[in-house]
Amino acid sequence: MALVEAPRIRLPDPGQKGDPVAPVVQAYQALGVIVSHDFISQLRARSTSGAEIVRAVDAAEIVRENSAPSRDLFFIEYGVAGVTQRSKPKDRHSKTFGYKGLTKKLTQELGVSEEVLGCLVKASRIDLFYTPVDQLGVAFPANFRETVEVYLADLKKYNPKLEAEALSRIWNKRKTVKNFNAAMLRQPRWISAAWTPYEVEPLRIRATNRLVHHSSLTPFDIMVLTGIDGDRSDAAIIARIKSDIGITVPRQVVDFYRALLMGRIKAKTQKTNH
Repeated sequence: MALVEAPRIRLPDPGQKGDPVAPVVQAYQALGVIVSHDFISQLRARSTSGAEIVRAVDAAEIVRENSAPSRDLFFIEYGVAGVTQRSKPKDRHSKTFGYKGLTKKLTQELGVSEEVLGCLVKASRIDLFYTPVDQLGVAFPANFRETVEVYLADLKKYNPKLEAEALSRIWNKRKTVKNFNAAMLRQPRWISAAWTPYEVEPLRIRATNRLVHHSSLTPFDIMVLTGIDGDRSDAAIIARIKSDIGITVPRQVVDFYRALLMGRIKAKTQKTNH
């Protein structure tokens, strides 16, 4: 999958060897990207492809527009597919959703790999950790809290392990979206997988609400697009996540989420309709 493609806007002409460098640096700054004199020299000598700058320029443009509809369109499709594909409880008196085999169904429905989908879902949970309450919309928090309550009750019924009890204690101590997602990101894989069929509906509601409100960027979106204090490297972003949440995420989580924000990852239905 190519995560760096042609830029959305035209890049400044780097010029030839011996030409003044300052005007080129200033032209990039006007696009919201800081580059060094050495980088311009490398472009002129063709010793770098400039892929990182292409990404940075596109990212700066998205930040200026303050809109990432591709993110919300994907998670709407993810939510709809999840609600459709999650297995119904065998016991008519139970509301419990099974999670085994759901990821495979979703990857087939959305047309992305398990690695990509897993990274994007993890990124959505990180995003919820960083998003202020006033950016969550009206319907989302109430629906999310209700869904968490149902999930935790079901989790204790069909798999009463120590992890489920511990997660319930964390939730009951502080019933916030941020708190729960921070806790979920630290859970064993089976706990996270069991949450997936419940999570899909709140994520669909949130994505729909954001799309209606022009898909404005969240603090995590901006972090992924622009980096940390001028450092655009994935390592800087991963270090910040580690510091704030206490987890180390693979580089692909940042890379794939950035590609989603830039519209370079799309669900199968999005590709068909566009």
